[in-house]
Amino acid sequence: MTNVMKVVAVLLATSLFVACSSKDVDKTMKATATASVDQKVEQISGLVIAIENGKDGYTAQVDSKPGTVYSALVSIPNLGGPENYTRFKVGDRVTVKGKSMGSDINRFIVSEIVEVTSSRTQLLIGQNAFRGITTGDQISNHKEYIQKETMRTGEGSFEVYTIKDFNNNPAGFFLPDPNNETLVGAITVQTQGAKTLKGIQVGNTFGDLKKKFPYMSVHGSEVEGRTYANFNNLSYRLDVANFAYEVDMDKIPLSTKITEIIINRPAKTAAALEKEYSNHSEMEYCWLLNDAIELYAAPNRNSTKQGVHFKGELLDVLGTQIIDNKLWVNVAFKLEVKIGYEDRFADGRVTPSGSPTGWIDGYGQPMIRCK
Repeated sequence: MTNVMKVVAVLLATSLFVACSSKDVDKTMKATATASVDQKVEQISGLVIAIENGKDGYTAQVDSKPGTVYSALVSIPNLGGPENYTRFKVGDRVTVKGKSMGSDINRFIVSEIVEVTSSRTQLLIGQNAFRGITTGDQISNHKEYIQKETMRTGEGSFEVYTIKDFNNNPAGFFLPDPNNETLVGAITVQTQGAKTLKGIQVGNTFGDLKKKFPYMSVHGSEVEGRTYANFNNLSYRLDVANFAYEVDMDKIPLSTKITEIIINRPAKTAAALEKEYSNHSEMEYCWLLNDAIELYAAPNRNSTKQGVHFKGELLDVLGTQIIDNKLWVNVAFKLEVKIGYEDRFADGRVTPSGSPTGWIDGYGQPMIRCK
C-alpha cells in the first residue's frame, strides 16, 4: 500500500468514526431527553371513577381535566411506606404527584398523595345507585333521608319519595317499583350538585353528552313530549319537546340543557337472573363483567365485606338466593386474571383481602359471563 493510499484509508476511518460518534451522541442525547421527560415529577387532580386491586396497592382511574383519564398506580413501596399510603374510594376527588410510566403518559406512578376529598361531601350518580340508594332496595332501609310525597303530571298522580342531599335539601326522587311497591324503582336526580362517574350533571348540554357517549340513543314520548338520551342504564332528560318516539338526534341543538338524570330499573327481574345463573355448570369458566364489585360474607349488605373484585377475574358460580326480591350470587374467585386484562391490576395479579368465597349482590347486574 502506498503512502497516499494509507493516508486516504486513515481519513476514511476517521470520518466514519466521527459520523458514528455523532450518531451515538445524537442517540444518547435523545435517550437522555426521553428519560428526563419520563422521570419528570408531575401533579394531577381529578375524580376517582374506578379502583383496581393490586398486590401491594391498587390502580385508580382518575378522570382529570380536560377529561383525560389517568391510570394512577398507588402502592406502598412507591409512596415510601404504609404511613404515607391511603386507599381512595370511587367518587373521591384527589391530587397526587408522580411520573408517567414510560411512553404511556396516561399511566402514572404516584409518589405522593397531596390531598383526598371524601366522597361523602359529593353526590355521585352510579349506574344503579344515588345517595346510597340502589334500585331494588327496600324503601324502609332509607327512612332518614327520604320523604313520601305526591307528584302530579299530565299522566296522573304518583306516589314518590323525595331524596335529600347531605344538607337536607331536595336532590331528586324515586318511584316505587311497579312490581313491588316496597322496593326502590327508577331514581330521578334533579340537583346540579350531583355528577355521574363520567362527570355529567344536570345543567350540562346535549353537546357535552355527545362527546362522552357518541353512540347513545335518543327518544321522545307521545303523551308529554319528553325527550331522553339513553346510554347503558342512565337516561338524560333534555330540555326539548318531541311527541314522537323516533327522534333525529342531529336536529337537537347541541346547546340543549340536561334537566334530569334517571337511573332506570333493571330490565330483568331477580327471578329471571336467578334462572340464568342457575344454568351455569361447575365445568364452565366464568368471568366477572363489572369493573368492581363487593364480595360479602353473607347475602346481606350489612354482613362483613370479604374484599373487592374486578373485571377480568375468574370465578365459580356456587349458588343463588333471592332475598327481599333481590338476587344474591354465591361465588368463589380463582384469583386468576383473564388474558388482556392484566393492566387493570398494579402487578397483573389479584390479591384480595379476606376470603375469596362469598356473595355478590346480583340484582339487575349482568355481572357474570360463563362459557
